[in-house]
Amino acid sequence: QTDVLRSEVELLLAMGSCPYIVQVYGFGIDEEVGPWIGMELSGKSLKHAIKDTPANPDDVRHVLHDSLMAPAVVHASDPQILHRDIKPNNILHSKYGHWQIADFGLAKRSGVEDTMNFTTVQYAAPELLDSTLGQESPKMDLYSLGMVVYEYALGKKLYRKQFPSIYDPYASKATESTTLDERPKWMYWHTSQQMTVPKIKELIPDFPEDLSDT
Repeated sequence: QTDVLRSEVELLLAMGSCPYIVQVYGFGIDEEVGPWIGMELSGKSLKHAIKDTPANPDDVRHVLHDSLMAPAVVHASDPQILHRDIKPNNILHSKYGHWQIADFGLAKRSGVEDTMNFTTVQYAAPELLDSTLGQESPKMDLYSLGMVVYEYALGKKLYRKQFPSIYDPYASKATESTTLDERPKWMYWHTSQQMTVPKIKELIPDFPEDLSDT
């Protein structure tokens, strides 16, 4: 666990002072509390911004713009860094009003082998779940971000209706996180060539077409 934390800190430090990535100020190992990391204090995550109803398209555009800035930095590093766990909980709202990517615990440098893979299946790219579907690349982070923004744009109720093979349409209340029973369903959905979702504009007619296409 200490090695994983140290690796995360090294990755964050290597990315400099990008305002779209949560900043690290210090790291150490205390005899009593164990490893600690001092980070920038951010606000609530995108998870708290996902409501039952659809989001304002301007807010969706803001999240998408800011969230794309961080991958642009980490993917351009040398050696290349892949985040591999972009999800609503890892997109935080800063005190300056923009969104930041956090939690690089599963990140890795390109070409470096790793033995840990506990990614959040709900947002995972196919090749991260099944290596026979392709090599790890920046496309994985963009795929995950697309899944996140799709959920945010539609809101919980409309979003769940697009995945009838995963969510029980008769469930009385939506769960806040992916349950263990849903994990294999999500794995099948992402790795199946047959699974697709409709464009947002098909579900919300007045949604901006360019944003829907993105």
